Amino acid sequence: MRRWLATEGKYGECPQDYALVQAAKYCGVPPWVMAKKGLAWQLKILDYMSAEGEAQKIIADRPPKK
Repeated sequence: MRRWLATEGKYGECPQDYALVQAAKYCGVPPWVMAKKGLAWQLKILDYMSAEGEAQKIIADRPPKK
């Protein structure tokens, strides 16, 4: 998993439950609680996480204000 994270998914493998754990961490609940919410909620949360990450990158890449 370390290799997968360090290479941004180019090498290694992502554990099957990684997305569930990340969604639970984002929501501040244990993974077993998130698992009971169902896949639709997990996918929605992962979409939100992705959008936030992409927006942060866009903001960081903006030229500094003068």
